[in-house]
Amino acid sequence: MHPYRILITVCCMPLLLCMALIGSVLDDQEDGSVVTDELSAVTFNIRYGTARDGDNAWENRRQAVLDFISGCKADFIGLQECLAFQTAEIRSAVEDRYAMILRTRKVKDGDGEATPLLYLRDRWELDPRQHGTFWLSEQPETPGSISWNSSLPRIATWGRFLERSTGRVVWVFNTHFDHRSADAREGGARLIATRIGDLVPEGEVVIVLGDLNAVPGSAPLRVLQAGAGRNPIGLVDAWRERNPSEQLECTMNQWGTGLEGRRIDYVLVAPGVELLESSIIRKRIEGRPISDHWPVHARMAFQTTEKP
Repeated sequence: MHPYRILITVCCMPLLLCMALIGSVLDDQEDGSVVTDELSAVTFNIRYGTARDGDNAWENRRQAVLDFISGCKADFIGLQECLAFQTAEIRSAVEDRYAMILRTRKVKDGDGEATPLLYLRDRWELDPRQHGTFWLSEQPETPGSISWNSSLPRIATWGRFLERSTGRVVWVFNTHFDHRSADAREGGARLIATRIGDLVPEGEVVIVLGDLNAVPGSAPLRVLQAGAGRNPIGLVDAWRERNPSEQLECTMNQWGTGLEGRRIDYVLVAPGVELLESSIIRKRIEGRPISDHWPVHARMAFQTTEKP
């Protein structure tokens, strides 16, 4: 790797802007002076903690990842590739501000990776009857199940959240698609799209977060953007919507400079919100990325302030 001082300065600017924008919105609400119409979400593949990554091993970047998550201030954070010990460290670092829902993907809970979904506990209340984890397979309620030639069990962790001050509803799904099987990626996308179409009433906000291992325009994205189920809800690619002409779209940096390459990490939203801003956050420590994926952030606003 070859750190570049100029690139580091430029790449840190989106992070600083993200923190300022998100922080100003949430600080107003936390001191009780304003009920904001804005909300924000981040997706972040943190890279599994037992990988043999040399200088980029978990122990060398743990604190930087924890600092990023605890300081992010997003309403919802979807993480991918979290092993149990990483989840425990994250929970300990953020539990004063964030609650977390998760289930690991293997048959026995606690084994393998999870896709934890974090939410600001002071602003949002989890619907006790509408949350959980399902498997991206033809037996979605069967732990560890695999379909469509998937290389590994794949999951989506989701919840229905109610804003404590207004009762407004947001549905959030967090997932990680298979890295080898195109059929599994498309099947997983169709399952999530169908779940959204079957569960979510018209007009309620939906956010899908995840490492989809799929580029824009590919079959999984087309499925999610078209919608499925009883009430199909087509999703919008937040980053592309707010950055229509930007060419430097890489989110999988592979521990390099990470300015050019594939964009496979997404914040997707239903049309019921106004997208205000979205950025790829190129966060580094000592010139190195804090993960082999960049976090992606989106800031949006409810299109109505009326209580549902």
